[in-house]
Amino acid sequence: MADKGFGIKQINLIGASGTPTIDSPNNLNLNAINVAISTDVTIGGQLQSNLKIGSGYSVGIGSTIPSAKLDVIGGAKFTGGVDVSGVATFQSNVRLGDNDILNFGDGNDLQIFHDGFDSYIKDFGVGNLVILANGFAINNAANNENIITGIENSAVTLFNDGSNKLQTTGYGVTIFGTLQSQQLNITGIATFGSTSGNAGQLDVVSNTTSTRITPGTIAFNNTGNIQQIGTQQYFRAGTSGASSYYFSNYYGGSDHELFFIDTYGSTRIAGNLNVSGVSTFTYIQNTGITSTKDLIVSGTGNDVGSISTISLRSRNNYIDFDAAIPNTSPPQQFGIKFQGTTILGGSYSSPDGSIFLNNYNGTTALSINDSGLTLSGITTITGTTLFAKQISVSGVVTATSFVGSNTLKSRAVVSGVTTSIANNGIGNTNITGFKSYSLMKVGLSTAGWLRLYTDSASRTADASRSQGVDPAPGSGVIVEVITTGISTTQIITPFVMGGNLDDPADTTIYAAITNLSGVTTSISVNLTILQLEV
Repeated sequence: MADKGFGIKQINLIGASGTPTIDSPNNLNLNAINVAISTDVTIGGQLQSNLKIGSGYSVGIGSTIPSAKLDVIGGAKFTGGVDVSGVATFQSNVRLGDNDILNFGDGNDLQIFHDGFDSYIKDFGVGNLVILANGFAINNAANNENIITGIENSAVTLFNDGSNKLQTTGYGVTIFGTLQSQQLNITGIATFGSTSGNAGQLDVVSNTTSTRITPGTIAFNNTGNIQQIGTQQYFRAGTSGASSYYFSNYYGGSDHELFFIDTYGSTRIAGNLNVSGVSTFTYIQNTGITSTKDLIVSGTGNDVGSISTISLRSRNNYIDFDAAIPNTSPPQQFGIKFQGTTILGGSYSSPDGSIFLNNYNGTTALSINDSGLTLSGITTITGTTLFAKQISVSGVVTATSFVGSNTLKSRAVVSGVTTSIANNGIGNTNITGFKSYSLMKVGLSTAGWLRLYTDSASRTADASRSQGVDPAPGSGVIVEVITTGISTTQIITPFVMGGNLDDPADTTIYAAITNLSGVTTSISVNLTILQLEV
């Protein structure tokens, strides 16, 4: 029997106590589709087959009484993946090595990892990395200093070495300490408060120099004074009466006026005025000392009529304006002199008010009075334009051109172009010309049938008319021209008058062109016209 196999249909181990044992000198193989064990099983060695645990039962590894489906006391090592379909709860630490990545999202859109030197939170997602919190803080590694803090419905604060430096408010931001900026644009109010060490100090620093305004050196106060502390010198701004303002230098116990202005626009400057650019003056009054090469304005009073002398001197050459109060008797004169000879002069009284212009030897060449302008001798006006309401000449006037609403006009060529038109198709174009005109010549870029109209509505109403059919009287058709491939230019004789009848009238010339070229193309049109109206 020892050399033969044997089969056992059923083994019943019966006993009230003790542990029944099956001993085998070698392996004990249980070959069956299923081995069902209805009580607890303790495995002291290795289990080299699949193990199925029935519903309601647990597996304990290192645990005699499992507290969960799988209760492991000690370490567990997984060389493959671990797929958890429920909630995984870690009651202690989770350790990932260098460059081990904690991935989130189907496409690993969010990653958290450490590369051995730096730590990363990396977001590859389409949207934003959103951090939701009532309060937010970024602290140092020791967690004893703030770097950035944010509070819901309150301030966001930036720190330097644990010290608050910038904080948002309901009005903007508050900066604690010194602000250094290459450019600072302020549209509202900037307040520089007092702090220990600088006491509200304002430094304006460039690359090479600096300007400092502190309570210890320069003071701005509510009286309008700018004072150097420790001295009695002021730059004072104040009022003189109800509508006048002045700036003065206060020293030696009294004000020394520098600049004065009133609400009427009068300005007074004490001392010299040096101008390096262009200055435009409507009124000048100088109460100081005159000298050679100065612009000298002398006289009294506050209106321009009181000026008695204005002298613009340049060594021995000078220009003099001599004037006095208007409407006085005898009439006062004014003039411009060059080395003692009057070049421009006139009367400053009514009703004559004449002005004359002399040539270099003092002979009158031009005079203006109530009768108009008179030119004496042969007069040439070169390189400029003469504007006059009316010119009466007894001799010959030679001019290169005339401009204005009542002068002769020159003919002009105006153009327009249609979009691409199929053969026998119609294209419209609006040409900028004149309100009214005389048509002299028409040119098309190819064979076509051109119609000009007084307005857009007339062009639309005439769109269905066939070639060869005359337009109805009063239909708004000004002219129609047919060109061929042999001749695309047509001289209009006699000239045809046309114009725009929009309300109000403008310079638009409404044109329609039928393509007779036999191919699809755009067509250009040139009109030679003479302006009849401005």
